[in-house]
Amino acid sequence: MGLFCAVLALAALTLAPAWAPAWALEVSPANPQPSEAQLEPGLAVKYVYWDIRFLREARDVLEVKDGEVGSPLPNLSFYSEVGEPALTSHRSTLLAAEITGYMKFPQAGRYELEFASNDGLQVSLGADEIEIYEHDGRHVCGTLGAVTVEVPESGWYPIHMVYFQRHHSSCLWLSWRTPTDTAIDQEAVAPEFFGHTPR
Repeated sequence: MGLFCAVLALAALTLAPAWAPAWALEVSPANPQPSEAQLEPGLAVKYVYWDIRFLREARDVLEVKDGEVGSPLPNLSFYSEVGEPALTSHRSTLLAAEITGYMKFPQAGRYELEFASNDGLQVSLGADEIEIYEHDGRHVCGTLGAVTVEVPESGWYPIHMVYFQRHHSSCLWLSWRTPTDTAIDQEAVAPEFFGHTPR
């Protein structure tokens, strides 16, 4: 995973804005909070196999087609070479994925979330489904920079993602800086911070 972290760090330097915003997007927790007994580990995922070029096409296809329920994503720490399956699907190319569930924030405060993807990714977070990140189109594994979110209380927050992979290698990654960290962790957010309700 060292090579991937190096690629991600380089992408952050080349693609991230040179400034860090002083403001943060405030997100709201799930209400009511799901109990631990209600949740299963990881994030639920549905796949549709289609030739996608932009996120709007991915959203349209995911809305009208039944798709295939895949194995849950333990967390967001995926990188595949050419020919290897993307995420937990059985395909390496031409797919869209709808990813849903909850993300656990261990304490209140400001978090920096850094997503990386190949190809497109849209992320909404919180009970109000605030869009916090979008990197559209076809591109190599990279990030548009960290986004800052304000978490009013600890607990589970709904997360919804639309992702697509067209050709060649693929990736989907999330690292964070918690309120007690001094920098964004180079490791992916651990599986213990993700859960979903069974379909």
